[in-house]
Amino acid sequence: MSGRIVVGVDGSEEARLATHWAAREARLRGAKLELVSAWELPSSAYGYGMGDALIPSQLAEDLAKVSEDHLRGALEDV
Repeated sequence: MSGRIVVGVDGSEEARLATHWAAREARLRGAKLELVSAWELPSSAYGYGMGDALIPSQLAEDLAKVSEDHLRGALEDV
């Protein structure tokens, strides 16, 4: 078999368990394992209903770093 198995990681225990399950399935199926993480802007980043997010660059960098840290940790774990 081939293909890929995608699992989301967010640093939680549930995500850790899902990552381990996905890694085992990928090995069994001969599939690639793909880890994904996402982050969401806090609602306060949207200025007074103007529509466009007013994101301080440091906030965006911090959110991205947390997401990358979750991915790195999950990858090291499996």
